[in-house]
Amino acid sequence: MQNTPLSAGSKRSASLLPLIVAVVVPVIAVVAALYVVLVNNPQRQNQEMNRQTMQSVVGLANPVNNSLAPQFTDANGDLVADVPTDASKLIDPPTLLFSYIASDDAPQYKQTWASFTEHLSKVTGKPVEYVLLTSTDDQLRALRDGGLHVTGLNTGSVPIAVNLTGFVPVAQLGGASGATDVRTALIVPADSEIKDVRGLVGKILTVTEPNSNSGYKAPIVLLKDFGLNLVTDFDIRNSGTHEASIEGIAKKEYEVAAVATDMLERAESTGKISKGQYRVVYNSESFPAAGIGYVYNLKPELAEKIRQAIQTFQFTGTSLEKEFASSRQDRFIPVDYKRDWQLIRRIDNEIGRQHKIMEPELQEQTGEEPTTQEAN
Repeated sequence: MQNTPLSAGSKRSASLLPLIVAVVVPVIAVVAALYVVLVNNPQRQNQEMNRQTMQSVVGLANPVNNSLAPQFTDANGDLVADVPTDASKLIDPPTLLFSYIASDDAPQYKQTWASFTEHLSKVTGKPVEYVLLTSTDDQLRALRDGGLHVTGLNTGSVPIAVNLTGFVPVAQLGGASGATDVRTALIVPADSEIKDVRGLVGKILTVTEPNSNSGYKAPIVLLKDFGLNLVTDFDIRNSGTHEASIEGIAKKEYEVAAVATDMLERAESTGKISKGQYRVVYNSESFPAAGIGYVYNLKPELAEKIRQAIQTFQFTGTSLEKEFASSRQDRFIPVDYKRDWQLIRRIDNEIGRQHKIMEPELQEQTGEEPTTQEAN
C-alpha cells in the first residue's frame, strides 16, 4: 500500500498542533487554578463560615454547664435550691401571687385557672392574685424579684427558673396513666419524599422559637445522635409557634417541622390538621410536661400548704378539665426534677444555651424581642 503524501493544509495543521497544545493546556490550567482560588475556595470558605455562624448562633459550637446560681445552696444534691437557713431570708407574703405560663392571652389564662386560684387560696388561707404576664423574661424576673410566688412554666423554662430564681418544681401535668407522654415529633406532609431522619439531608427543618424545648432545642441536639449536623446536613427556619409549624405542614409550605406531640394532638382535635395530611418520621424520648411549683424562700409551713394544694386539686368540673381534655391531661403528677429534667438539662448544655434572664434595658439595647412561652 502506497503512502499518500500529506497536503499542504494537513502539514500546516500537524505542525500547529503542538503549538496549540502548548498554548491551550496552560490556559486551561490557569483557568482551573483561578476557579479554585476565586470561586471554589471562597464558596467552601463561605459555606464553612455560614456553618460556624449558624452553630455559634444556635450555640452548638460552645457547649456550657448550667448549674444553680451561687446565691443558692444544694446540700442534698437534688439540684434544687435549699430553703434558706437564715430565718430573716424567709418570706410569708400576705397575698400569694400566682401565674400560669406567660402568654399573649394572659387574661384568658386568668379565667381558665380561676378554679385552681380559689383552691390555692382555700388550702393556704391566703388571698391569691393572678398576675398577668405576657413574656418568659417578665415571668422569670417576677419569680426572682418577689413579684411571683407560685407559677407554672413550660418544659424548657423550668431549668432556667430553677437555676436563676430558686424555683422549686412540685408537679407536672399528667393523666390517669401517669405523666404526659410529650415528645418531639418530626412531621412532614403526607406525600413527602422524606421517609426517615436521614431524609432531612439537604432539607430545611422548621423549628418554633429558641426557648422551646420540643420545638427548637431538642430536635437540633437529638439529630446529632443520628450523625446529622446543622448547616452541613440541614438548615433551620423559625415559625414562632407549634401552631404555625403544624399549619405550615398541613398547607405543604414546610418540608419538615419539629413539634410537640401534645400540641399536634390538640391541633388534630381542633381541626387544624388531620391525620391524612401528615406523617411522623421521628419521635424522641419522652419529656416532662409543663411544671408547676413555688419559690424556694417561702416559709416552710406555707410552702408545704402550696404543695398540698397542687397535689389535691381536682380538674373534674373545672375550666381546666376542658382546657386540657384534648391532651388527656387531667391532674398534677409529682415530679423529681433531677431525674425528670435530665434530658432537658443535657439539651440546654449541648446547645450552648447559657441560662439568663433578659433585663428590659438590655432588650432595648439589643432589640431582642421578649420571649413568650409555649407549653413545651
